[in-house]
Amino acid sequence: MRRLLIIGCGDVMRRALPRLVRRWRVTALVRRRDPALAALGVTQIEGDLDHPETLTRLSGIADAVIHSAPPPAEGSGDPRTGRLLALLQRGKSLPRRLIYISTSGVYGDCGGARIDETRRVRPTTSRAQRRVDAERQLRRFGRSGVRVSILRAPGIYAA
Repeated sequence: MRRLLIIGCGDVMRRALPRLVRRWRVTALVRRRDPALAALGVTQIEGDLDHPETLTRLSGIADAVIHSAPPPAEGSGDPRTGRLLALLQRGKSLPRRLIYISTSGVYGDCGGARIDETRRVRPTTSRAQRRVDAERQLRRFGRSGVRVSILRAPGIYAA
């Protein structure tokens, strides 16, 4: 069975997990163990993207990664994504695929207009700027042969 590593197991990923565990052996990075994840059969590794010393067990363990952890609340970039990518590069093998759950907020205020992913990013908030930074880091990482997909979900910060 293929191995999937989930980074950021919030609302969006918890909705997807019941389907994912049917096709993947799922491991999730968590800040603290969660019985609901264990009940689904998810292997949990305690760690935090803000503390790189807690991440060493993640290196080289997955065929695919879903990264849905948010960037930090402050700053102009996303060092969490940078730490994750540095860790993945240290493994004996890279994942074949990495999916990043971003937000449609990277487009700025579109006034309710219907848009598609060909629209140029125009982040107007610092949070959206941090998401754009994460997307750029991931695109560069994709040059290493890892297939990177960026999904921009609307309303990602709402339940």
